[in-house]
Amino acid sequence: MKEQKEIPWLHIYEEIWQQLLNSKRTPHAVLITGTRGIGKRSFASWLAGQHLEIDSVKEKPYHPYVIPQHADLRWIQPEDGKRDISVDQIRGLIESLSLSSYEGIGKVAVIEPFNMMNINSSNSLLKILEEPKGNTLIILIADKMHKIPATILSRCHIIKINSPGKSQSLNFLDQFIPSEDVSIKNSHLIESPLLIESQLDFINKIDEFDKTLSGILLNGDFPLDFAAKLNKEEIDLVFDWMLFFVYKTIKNNYLNTVNTDEISSHLTSIMNTQNLFLFFDKINLIRSKPRGSFNFQLSLEELLIDWRSGLNDITLSDSYFDKLPKSLS
Repeated sequence: MKEQKEIPWLHIYEEIWQQLLNSKRTPHAVLITGTRGIGKRSFASWLAGQHLEIDSVKEKPYHPYVIPQHADLRWIQPEDGKRDISVDQIRGLIESLSLSSYEGIGKVAVIEPFNMMNINSSNSLLKILEEPKGNTLIILIADKMHKIPATILSRCHIIKINSPGKSQSLNFLDQFIPSEDVSIKNSHLIESPLLIESQLDFINKIDEFDKTLSGILLNGDFPLDFAAKLNKEEIDLVFDWMLFFVYKTIKNNYLNTVNTDEISSHLTSIMNTQNLFLFFDKINLIRSKPRGSFNFQLSLEELLIDWRSGLNDITLSDSYFDKLPKSLS
């Protein structure tokens, strides 16, 4: 494994946790939330190490993180080939937490990502969240806050980790990869630096994707081939890139009216730019759907056809892409 590096933007959260320790107000359940690629799992690993006094765990959260090996730690993830964290996994966890600590300090359970828990497993978890036995710490990690039950939120101390600033992110990345690359500096992923190393291939395609998306609107290029191309990429990366592209267009229209770029100027001339906000919401709506509940390529085709038309006929519905067409399900 490559050398671990300290994650500097997590220092403030370490200090907050230390204050809770000093005041003897540490919670028994913690929900760590924030966007992907900012160190939530590194922080959870550090919390587990602090709670169980594991000597091998370093004093600070590091990247890449390592799941500590300890008899009193359970780290729950979806099983291989499964999309959800099953109710059987949670029942097994509850049974484990009901036993006495092997080393006499306490127990820790980490469940991630919490968004992968189904209704049955979430309901089962409530039984242990209310009053866990002994010195138990339950850590939930959520990459998205969407649809987390209020019954879970009310039982957890929430730690929302914010993305680092651009300069802090670039300074951190300098330890791993050369950040002189313009494509990295301009990437929307700069706020998720722990993802960048694994996504360099996608980052290097962003300029091409931007030009293609512009061409669909400005030149009336055919969008379906582009949808097929994007369909080969990771879903979250594609939607994050599209959202950032629309955000930049909105920003250019409303904050830089003198020196708008070509696409922003063209949008102003052919459409009501308020529709950009609807388009942004539509992408977000699709992105928030559970994986497998919509067809990615068909969703992309619909979005790109909307885009090619100048967003003139865009509609937004809560039921949008709820289910696959019968012919595809």
